[in-house]
Amino acid sequence: MIILAIDTSTDYLSLAILKDGRLIVKFHKRADRRHSILLVPTIEKLIKKAKLNIGKIDCFAISIGPGSFTGLRIGVTVVKGLAYALKKRIVAVPTLDVIAENAKSFKGVVCPVLDARKNKVYACLYKSDGKSLKRLSKYLLLPVADLLKKIKAMRYNVLFLGDAMGQIFAGDIERAPKFDRGGWGDQETRSINSWVLVPPAENLGCSMAVPAKIINKDWPAFAFNKQAVRCFGGPSAEAPALFFIGCEGGWHPKAEVVARLGAEYFRNKKFVKAEDLEPLYLYSHECDITGK
Repeated sequence: MIILAIDTSTDYLSLAILKDGRLIVKFHKRADRRHSILLVPTIEKLIKKAKLNIGKIDCFAISIGPGSFTGLRIGVTVVKGLAYALKKRIVAVPTLDVIAENAKSFKGVVCPVLDARKNKVYACLYKSDGKSLKRLSKYLLLPVADLLKKIKAMRYNVLFLGDAMGQIFAGDIERAPKFDRGGWGDQETRSINSWVLVPPAENLGCSMAVPAKIINKDWPAFAFNKQAVRCFGGPSAEAPALFFIGCEGGWHPKAEVVARLGAEYFRNKKFVKAEDLEPLYLYSHECDITGK
């Protein structure tokens, strides 16, 4: 079985081809809002690199959202056209599931968070045993304050990843311990979106991680590029610790994960007809999301 997987839900363009469970080619680069220009030519290049022709594809796996409205529409439109013309299967994989897979080795609760505008975030909660994920919540669209209320009720350490971490910081920043000036000041910390913070006992495959210099020794952490960032809460049932990951390109949904999850959907016959394929927006179709 050959699967072509596509993700256009963020500012990255990600594609991969999986053959009989083995990754044979992939593409994962920042697209800077050029998905409409890059997607079809990149598909053609990957097909050629894999020494295939498009007719050999058995299934298209698409990262369905939530995420960038424009990016999702572009990806969905291309997949609908290809699948309809070639009479191939489609599987639709929720984007938050794909993002969460980046932190599967973390033991605790994994929470992808994406900026949904209007002071809201897209989010979902997953329980991880370090090997697999179990979804605990629906796919959520809610204010940061409401998400933090859900998190504080849990008795697990929590790891956030995504582009909305600045909003998470701002929502609970008064509880953050202080770090030395080798890291960011309060204002800069509020806009963090490209650094990593994980508990030192865990390994997320971040080989570049180095110990952060932290004044409060009760709050060990790792950070990319020697930049100290912040973690909240404490290692107790009453105050679970919150950790953050957001390395450049690291948290973004990857097409090889879409392909792998899509293969499971294929085996379970969770197909979507081309005419029925729609992005998972969570916002209503009538909602104007351009406001603040």
